Amino acid sequence: MLGLSIFIIIIVVLVSLFRVKRRREVGAFKDANFADFVESDPDKQESGPSSGEISEIAASVIASSARTIENRKASEAAASIEPGIVYQKREAIFDDVTRAFLLTLYQVLDNDLQVLVKVPVADLVRGRDANDMSVLPSNDKVDFVICRRADLKMVCGIQLHGGAVDRISAIFSQVDIPFVNLRVGVAYSADELKEKLEAVLPSGQAVQRCGGCNEPMSKKMARGGKHKGNYFWVCAECKVTAPVR
Repeated sequence: MLGLSIFIIIIVVLVSLFRVKRRREVGAFKDANFADFVESDPDKQESGPSSGEISEIAASVIASSARTIENRKASEAAASIEPGIVYQKREAIFDDVTRAFLLTLYQVLDNDLQVLVKVPVADLVRGRDANDMSVLPSNDKVDFVICRRADLKMVCGIQLHGGAVDRISAIFSQVDIPFVNLRVGVAYSADELKEKLEAVLPSGQAVQRCGGCNEPMSKKMARGGKHKGNYFWVCAECKVTAPVR
């Protein structure tokens, strides 16, 4: 917009100078008699600004406009990097609900799995025609995508915040990837979350983690005592046990 304004100003200046020159030529012609006109030397006649002068004026206007643009850009750049005006650091990333769910999810998953947050659906699937991008949802995002750490292949998707649940669920169904929709605002425990994901995670991938050191616990059967034959989670580091539910 600024460049267009400068271009218009230059055109107006050039047109005004041309009109001044023409008015002077017409006035000089009217004031002179015919004899003077015949005997006069054209090179000695008074005239308006020459084409060279007009070019110099136009170049001066363009140079001045360019300096104005550079000064404005420099001022905007200085204002944009001045600290402490617009932004303030969060104490922790994500909102409280997303963060609490993610931390609980970490307790449930084995180390072979990775969690990705707020993944665009367009990054997970593609149309049957690879050249047709119009079929991909442009704004839909999956809250959590569980994938294998080794190759980032999808294991399942989890939607917590509602939104386009039906559309995303239908897409996951077409590509044969499990999709879990959970109610937002519910404080899920590790056991509850493990139970809900048990059907969609690969066998052995939903594990119990120790509440003390967060290390994976092993499932072992009691060999004696009143709990003989029952299975328990046992932490090799903290020696903590927990019943298998």
